[in-house]
Amino acid sequence: MTTSTTTGRKAALSALLLVMCAQATLMTLIPLIAHVSLPLDIVREGLAWGREWQWGYPKHPPLVSWIVESAHRIAGDHGVFLLGQITVAATYALVYLIGREFASPRTAAIGAILLVGNYYFVLPSPEFNHNLAQLPFWAGAIYCYLRASRTGGIGWWALLGAIAGLSVLVKYSAAVLLTVIAAHILATQPRTLRTKGPWLAAGLALLIFAPHGVWLVRNDFVTLSYVDGRAGDLADLGAQVMASAKFLLAQIANHLPILVLLLLSGLFWRRTVVGDDGASDAPIPRFSRRDLGFLLTFGLAPGLATAALPLLTGQGLRDMWGTPMWSLSGLLIVALLGQRVAQISLKRLAISATAVIAVMALGYGAEKTLPQGFGAKASRAGWPDQSIADALSAEWAARTDCPLTVIAGPGWLGPIVASRMPQRPSVLFDGNYDISPWLTPDRVARDGALVIWEAKKNGKSPKFASALPGFEMGGVLSFDWPYAPTAAPLKVGWGATPANCDAAPSD
Repeated sequence: MTTSTTTGRKAALSALLLVMCAQATLMTLIPLIAHVSLPLDIVREGLAWGREWQWGYPKHPPLVSWIVESAHRIAGDHGVFLLGQITVAATYALVYLIGREFASPRTAAIGAILLVGNYYFVLPSPEFNHNLAQLPFWAGAIYCYLRASRTGGIGWWALLGAIAGLSVLVKYSAAVLLTVIAAHILATQPRTLRTKGPWLAAGLALLIFAPHGVWLVRNDFVTLSYVDGRAGDLADLGAQVMASAKFLLAQIANHLPILVLLLLSGLFWRRTVVGDDGASDAPIPRFSRRDLGFLLTFGLAPGLATAALPLLTGQGLRDMWGTPMWSLSGLLIVALLGQRVAQISLKRLAISATAVIAVMALGYGAEKTLPQGFGAKASRAGWPDQSIADALSAEWAARTDCPLTVIAGPGWLGPIVASRMPQRPSVLFDGNYDISPWLTPDRVARDGALVIWEAKKNGKSPKFASALPGFEMGGVLSFDWPYAPTAAPLKVGWGATPANCDAAPSD
């Protein structure tokens, strides 16, 4: 390896590590400081579900919930906020490895760092959820498929199968990527199907998915019903076209900050050749037609296929569903720029990306801590969850000697209060056993339940509370908002159903 090549690789890795460390630090610490209460998806679909260790949940497969629960047990709030940054950092690294298959370290690093200009990679990253969690699985599957198709190595096919199976346990939309991979095999190298590799990958993926598949059958495919309801039906062709167009426009808008990074890094105005940042790889290698075809396929096809779904199924889309589909955007831009990549200063790009991350992190903190409007509305990040948990734990202890193992409440208040109690009780969402399958009427009758709700007007208990056997009204408690001291206090109603903890041990 020549001195120039070694210097270029070190410069590329240093620039990429600067960006990764900056984002991991700023987008972990500032949200950790700003949040009094944890983000909605973390408490509801992470902690409230994850503590139950099910093979599936009412809305999603299980892997994300297991990961959040594990991280919280290991490192508390620090762990769950760090999760998103580990996810993004792993994706940057994988994109760099994909880029190295096509070009020099410098070019690959530029392709990875440009992803800072993709909205999905920075601002939403503190809220680790099913959309964000897909990022490294998609990038990892693309990298393994690329290596498997180029080398034919059985190990790469096996790793692809393992990642594919896990990616479906993260979210079913992984099926879009797996379909693109299958189509790419058929279109470019169908003879590969005569070898063991693809079939080993498919077998491993199915084996990993199988326990969740059994759970799906036993639970009447409840998660698929959620997806159908979440998307919503579109009445006519016009509405379907609008839904597709809206999704695509949102994805384009999410990439616009990349233009800022390109401008700041020297493109459009800088004439200096590469090498000023110690990372010379001149002349810039051109991407082959095959390489460009690969990047176009995996950089665009998943998003375009998703955008077409309203036209094919008559159902709507959510913009955030596009989160994992654009990890190759930076590399695709670099490939299309060709020789003009020489105008980009790697140092300037890394510093600009770090500055963008800092601005976004500070903006995130301000948005979460400042009252919205004229001091009248509190941020959801500033709920007094610990105060509520302490007060209600005391009310339960004064009522019975039985341990508190069940909280019945709405989908936001119930999980955030349960997450702050040392015993981490199970959550009966809206008193509905269909969306809380880990609980049964027999268990609630035995263990009792603390019932809570937001008492906005008259303090009366909600319908789901009165439907619980033996429910008795407790009272209404008031709590000040941490970030909105001038706002009207939060009023929380509570009640309970009787507990008979001597009847049998708790589940």
